[in-house]
Amino acid sequence: MLCVIFFTLIVAPLIVELVIRLFDYWWNNRHNGRN
Repeated sequence: MLCVIFFTLIVAPLIVELVIRLFDYWWNNRHNGRN
């Protein structure tokens, strides 16, 4: 169980950052269109 906690503490921020980067990339493409 302790391993799961450490795994979550280490991996969760990485996943969150990845999702934020992907969302930001998608959001910019959606609003910029064809510039």
